[in-house]
Amino acid sequence: MMSAEKKRGTNVGVVVSRRCLAQKKILRMIFLISVTIFSFSMTIVAFPNKADGKKVIEIDLRGKSEPQIKQLLQIYPDLGAGAYRKGKLEVVVTAEELRQIKSQGYHINILIDDIGAYSKDLRVQGYFDNFHSYEETVEAMRIAEQRYPDLAKMYDIGDSWEKTESIADRDIWALKISDNVTEQEDEPEVLYMGLHHAREIITPEIILHWMNFLLRNYGKSNLVTYLVDNRQIWLVPILNPDGHNYVFTKDSYWRKNRRNNGDGSFGVDLNRNYGYMWGYDDIGSSPIPRSDTYRGTGPFSEPETQAIRDLVEEHNFVLSLSYHSYGNLFLYPWGYIRQNTPDHSTFVSISKVAVSRNGYEHGNAASGTIYTTNGDTDDWLYGEQITKNKVFGFTPEVGEEFHPPESKIPELIRENLFPNIVIALISGMPLPVEHPVFGEAIAALNAAPLDSSLGLAISDISEMERFFINNDLWNIFDDQKLFVQSAGDENYLGPSYPNPSNPETWIPYKLAQNANVVIRIHNSTGKHIRTLNLGNKNAGIYITRDKAAYWDGLNDTGEKVSSGIYFYSIRAGDFRDTRKIVFIR
Repeated sequence: MMSAEKKRGTNVGVVVSRRCLAQKKILRMIFLISVTIFSFSMTIVAFPNKADGKKVIEIDLRGKSEPQIKQLLQIYPDLGAGAYRKGKLEVVVTAEELRQIKSQGYHINILIDDIGAYSKDLRVQGYFDNFHSYEETVEAMRIAEQRYPDLAKMYDIGDSWEKTESIADRDIWALKISDNVTEQEDEPEVLYMGLHHAREIITPEIILHWMNFLLRNYGKSNLVTYLVDNRQIWLVPILNPDGHNYVFTKDSYWRKNRRNNGDGSFGVDLNRNYGYMWGYDDIGSSPIPRSDTYRGTGPFSEPETQAIRDLVEEHNFVLSLSYHSYGNLFLYPWGYIRQNTPDHSTFVSISKVAVSRNGYEHGNAASGTIYTTNGDTDDWLYGEQITKNKVFGFTPEVGEEFHPPESKIPELIRENLFPNIVIALISGMPLPVEHPVFGEAIAALNAAPLDSSLGLAISDISEMERFFINNDLWNIFDDQKLFVQSAGDENYLGPSYPNPSNPETWIPYKLAQNANVVIRIHNSTGKHIRTLNLGNKNAGIYITRDKAAYWDGLNDTGEKVSSGIYFYSIRAGDFRDTRKIVFIR
């Protein structure tokens, strides 16, 4: 068993898959066709409840017509959120489903011939040692509580299904982080969740990393200190403890919880078991117990979803992130129908900022980013406004596979640090997005000087702190609301972003009065490299990409500059200042 404090991996760059327009159109066609089929046919192939005999295959759809794909989807294979990529469809199938697919003449590539054997090999190879088990997750939370008793407190918010049946002893644990952690303060509350679906084992790691990031940097990072002092941050790393254990010990592709359905099948899809629009149709969830999207016997029939319901109804959460995998997506309501919510502009604005570093595709069922789902977490968080307040809920779909290579685990965790920061910050902003302060704050968040890898060591954080907290562009107080300071009585030259840069960078600044602005760039020996004549500028803040000074990495003669350390200086009236930038080719 690995230590709960075990470090994982080294810094690597964020790898983000990009979909071309044609691929997105095919993806939308796949899900639209599947909806049509399911509307007219309730014949569902039974899913065996053991890993043995199931396979993971890749189906080549290139050159296939819409009627041919429609016929394929009548088999109703197990599709994941990120199942379609580059003209091919990755699905989990039984032996019978595979036989039917082959009979239709599709070219098949078997990725995993036997999920049972594959799962055993993962265990033998020690693959799961790269992740926290349920017990290790709880221990990591206990260590955090013990080391930071003034900032972290654990809460037992419910039982797993197997515990309610005295089969196992697994509680559902939440950890609250705040400066006065034992008190219910008048501060914005934000919720982070992992592992609704058992096989999505990267998600608890993201929550635990966020936990450690906040606690270890409190008092060292002004940004982190501000968040902990002015937010109530709730973390639920594992919502599905029984399923998580089953993935580690039996079936690495298991999705649901471990309820015994009484008909030889096991499990309810917890992300189809929430109360808002539960069972809206048999497209976005299934009434058949053997289906991987079985919604249960009724809304909140499962103790796991009851735990989240009770937690949310007892608090006043503003925003939520419910982590899933995979697909490199960032989803929001509605899920149950192909329509946008009344607060669609707010969902979009927040999403654009949250994914601005990791490149995830944001959207919902209406945009075709994802298939329809009913009884899911985000729809309930937002849609249920009688028993609780309205919560803006989002679902990141992390990465490109359920079992990423060991080398990719650290980058998948790090690329979701910025979304966590954004959600925590925005939870204290005035919503909806139409509020003028929100728009200014969003623009500034977009301009945050983070490097593309999001390797936020303490040294890297200092630049972000200076931008958000210490410098004159931000004033963070006023009833826990974050707002951009208007042009005041001081000038300011900000840190360029990105820094290091390759091949371009933006230089933010602020003017206390109207002035002619000139920025000059020099190398480390003082040699002049480039002059940026910005002309006469009015007093104001110039931080967003459409307003900040722009350097394309060329000198005055149009030649590319070499890698190295450079300095940029501003002259605006009587104002002078200089900063450093690292340029990498």
